[in-house]
Amino acid sequence: VGKMGKKAPDAVAALPGWEHLLRLVSDRVVEFGAQGLSNILWGAAMIRVPPSHPSLAVLTAACLARIDTFSPQALTNTAWAIATLHLPCSPLIAAIEAACLRELPQFNQQDLANTAWAMASLGALRAPLVGRMATAAVPLVASFRAQELANLAWALAVSRHADPQVTASLARAVHDGHRGYSSQCIATL
Repeated sequence: VGKMGKKAPDAVAALPGWEHLLRLVSDRVVEFGAQGLSNILWGAAMIRVPPSHPSLAVLTAACLARIDTFSPQALTNTAWAIATLHLPCSPLIAAIEAACLRELPQFNQQDLANTAWAMASLGALRAPLVGRMATAAVPLVASFRAQELANLAWALAVSRHADPQVTASLARAVHDGHRGYSSQCIATL
């Protein structure tokens, strides 16, 4: 599903095979590990599977059952997919929040920025997660790409998180890298 979505996200949902593939995934969901589950959800978001599709309920339930085995990337992909698909799955969102708190020391720049964006989009970026993510970002922010900076800044603003050290770090990174930013990124920042 993920590879299909990556190749042609706008065209895939119109292909007849995606329905069969998601039914197959649902039937064999117990065979997938954490990375496989998160990749499938990510792919479902890429091909814009309708949130009411029954396979998504099966996948989110499997993610919830295995959330303790998710790597930072799997947590990030899952949170992003849930936010992108607008899935109503509060227990999984709460479990992702708890897992992020536990795994945060292993998060890289992309994990921090994308997870912050996803959780803020879901209205779930709150204390203590927002504070810990912001603090974890400070030593890494100089190496953030423009879109990662924009995602993190947006998430912190939406979550009404104000921390002078984080704000100063973001401002320095924007100042130091602004020449390479697209107009869209500058507007987001």
